[in-house]
Amino acid sequence: LNSSTHFIFLMTLLTVLRENIPYLTAIVIPFFAYISWPYIYPLFCSLQYTNRHGGELVAKALKAHGVEYMFTLVGGHISPILVAAKKIGIQVIDVRHEVNAVFAADAVSRLSGSVGVAVVTAGPGVTNTITALKNAQMAQSPLLLIGGAAATVLKGRGSLQDVEQIAVLQSVVKYHASIRNVREIVPVLRRALFEAKSGVPGPVFVEIPIDCLYCIGELRAAMNLSQCVRKKALKSDSAEYKRVIV
Repeated sequence: LNSSTHFIFLMTLLTVLRENIPYLTAIVIPFFAYISWPYIYPLFCSLQYTNRHGGELVAKALKAHGVEYMFTLVGGHISPILVAAKKIGIQVIDVRHEVNAVFAADAVSRLSGSVGVAVVTAGPGVTNTITALKNAQMAQSPLLLIGGAAATVLKGRGSLQDVEQIAVLQSVVKYHASIRNVREIVPVLRRALFEAKSGVPGPVFVEIPIDCLYCIGELRAAMNLSQCVRKKALKSDSAEYKRVIV
């Protein structure tokens, strides 16, 4: 009885579906198109290249919060921040050791009452600041430390100066964050600057991966993705042709 009932039910269902295919199609296709559109749309967008980069967002966010001085020891992971900061009028002061950058930012914080800012490169650049960060924590000085970091896709894979920076510093800062993409830069920095001065003031740490700072053109060149195109664009008898590596 059960098997015959199931058979009758299935046949009835198939009959209903067959008779209403146009209506079902009109409903199902727009529904699936609506769900899949966010995934399909990027395939039809043209790739746009720009010379703007995440370092400009960092500099503008700091400038908007009244930062006048930035202490640093120059490194490749953080260069876009330093270049952009100098362009918009933030005084970039280069020191001889990363710990001195944080000590100087701490001094600015104590003398002015504003958030002191230090920017250091990834890995050993960040770990070198521990003594000064602990000093700022004990003194309750509002301070923002921005550290470079390995590219997001290379974290934990032995990339240059790839260190678990958050794990190292979390005991000496009151707030820490790791940027995952460019759109997070401004909101995270705003939160960090707020946390540095709210409640009991203290140091905060934000790490920004290198691929969130450099523009796409520079990343592509660094990864040798455009070498073949450049080789074809150069004349074979030119001096530059021999220097291009494919």
